[in-house]
Amino acid sequence: MAIFTRHLAARAVAVVFAAWQALASSGAAWEARVVDAATGKPLPSASVKTSAGRKTITNSEGWFEVECAPSESVTVSFVGYRPVTVAASHAASRVALQPMAVSLEEVVVMPVDKVVKGVIAEARRQMKKQRRRKTTFFYRQISFADGECIEVLEAFFKAKPVVTVSDMALMYGRYAAVGADSTEAPSFFGNFFTYSQMELVGGERPLDTQDVMPLVDNYATYYDVGLRVITDGRRRLMVLRFRPKAGVGRPILDCELYVDMRSMHILRCVGKGVNMRVLNMFNKVNVVSEVDDMSFDINMADEGGYSEVESMAVSVSFACGGTRSHIRSLMFNVGKGKRLRQGRYMLFFDNLQRKIDRQGYDAGFWRDNEVVKRTPLEEKAVRMFERRNLFGQF
Repeated sequence: MAIFTRHLAARAVAVVFAAWQALASSGAAWEARVVDAATGKPLPSASVKTSAGRKTITNSEGWFEVECAPSESVTVSFVGYRPVTVAASHAASRVALQPMAVSLEEVVVMPVDKVVKGVIAEARRQMKKQRRRKTTFFYRQISFADGECIEVLEAFFKAKPVVTVSDMALMYGRYAAVGADSTEAPSFFGNFFTYSQMELVGGERPLDTQDVMPLVDNYATYYDVGLRVITDGRRRLMVLRFRPKAGVGRPILDCELYVDMRSMHILRCVGKGVNMRVLNMFNKVNVVSEVDDMSFDINMADEGGYSEVESMAVSVSFACGGTRSHIRSLMFNVGKGKRLRQGRYMLFFDNLQRKIDRQGYDAGFWRDNEVVKRTPLEEKAVRMFERRNLFGQF
């Protein structure tokens, strides 16, 4: 298929990021890795914000890059850790965050059921009150087959961000893939991006959906829940641990929910999926595969009186057709922006790759809007796809 280019669409999308780019032009890039001070392990999806208003998150290896003038300060934060603010003039290549400590003062038995129901009620209130709010998200999906990168998908979406990402509408994207023999892609994951709409809160009716969400009225039917409190000396967070009960055979989450003790706002949900399956296109045939490993990390910003999704990372591994497949994605809230006239996007029925292909590809737009730093392997794959002119073809 020929490569289609529509520069008007690319220029229109660029309006979303014009202010961000104007700010960035006044400083130099600070590149660093964020790690756990206790273990030294990298912290993916940590939040990075400059005093001038620019922001990004760390990639899957804990690295970030942000533009900042020497006179600015930069705050690095991650839910469950003490935030760090440093002057850009004293920036180092490593930022270590201290984990929050368990609060020994909270030794009294807290009513777990009351806490869970309070979190559910507050989340529903926020979602109802902010049901019309929309923002712009950046999405990146990297797919591997037997360790080889075979697929790169990047896109910008308009979506509702409160508590969960919903009603995603494609603004602009790019897609490229190769097969194991580097001539034809044997598979693609057309609806994997719907994992970024992972729901945590159910409606007021008894649960009747396929997946078991942790925040539903009859949660005790499916989960055992534990509770602990952590603090950094100023802020206290409740950590609710949802463990699936024995014998639950449907898709379910094994996760920890971080909740601000004062506002009852959800700040983070991290864990794994159990009994999960993935649908992909293998040799032009839809194939359902059992997932070997599925992990996720949803981080929220508690600003403006509600929990707004700031980032979400998902990793899924499975076997299909004798091939070991691994898909890694991230979604990052880049803020408000102009909505393009692309129309509403039907998530579970449309083919995202084909929709991107019809939009066309502008290499200059993507060079200017990386947003989240790539890992060396992701960078190598993107450069290879660009060199072979594979972006914009499906």
